[in-house]
Amino acid sequence: MLAAANFGESYVLELVALVFVIAFIVRYVVPFLRTALERRAEAIAAQLDAGEQARAAAAALVADRRAALEAAEADAEAVVAQARRAAEQLVAEGRRRAEAERARLVERAEVEVARERARAEQEVATEVGLLVLEATRRVVAAELDAALQHRLIDEAIAAAEAEVSA
Repeated sequence: MLAAANFGESYVLELVALVFVIAFIVRYVVPFLRTALERRAEAIAAQLDAGEQARAAAAALVADRRAALEAAEADAEAVVAQARRAAEQLVAEGRRRAEAERARLVERAEVEVARERARAEQEVATEVGLLVLEATRRVVAAELDAALQHRLIDEAIAAAEAEVSA
């Protein structure tokens, strides 16, 4: 019954002890926990800020890389277009040169053919003149006397030379 008789007093003492424990916790433990939690919150906020800055930097880097890639693609397209134009110009220049070379060769061949034709005509005329001269000499020699023969031969030679010279 001792416990029942001291119940009110024990309850009050426990209540006072509880108030002191709560006051001690509020006075010493809560500020310590509060500063620890604030430091942790600041560290988390700093990490979040650093993450946001890193994300922004990465986004800027990606944008820069994309811009550089687009510029490189545009440059590559320009180089390819320039190369195509240069190739077309080279082909056109090659065709022009080939046509000029063909025309030059045709002209040279025509001149050569004309020269060879003239030379052949000259050779034929000379040969024909010599053959006519020889034939005339034989005919005249068989039918004419020596003085007449010499005069006719000289006339035939002069005529053949005049024909060859013309």
